[in-house]
Amino acid sequence: MKCQFTGECGFYARYAGSKNPLYRGFVLRYCHGDECRFCQRILHMDELVGEGLENMFPSGQLLPR
Repeated sequence: MKCQFTGECGFYARYAGSKNPLYRGFVLRYCHGDECRFCQRILHMDELVGEGLENMFPSGQLLPR
């Protein structure tokens, strides 16, 4: 199952092609897997850009800077 929001998701745009196992794992689980229905980015989509939370993992944790 692929998330229906990959075309507009900043996390997916940035990390879908990553070789980093951490980011790759999130993409496989949340963006291409069954956990997309638990993605915190989808639940908070309206707030992400407005609140500067574009650096949020699908799990809800913030990406390291």
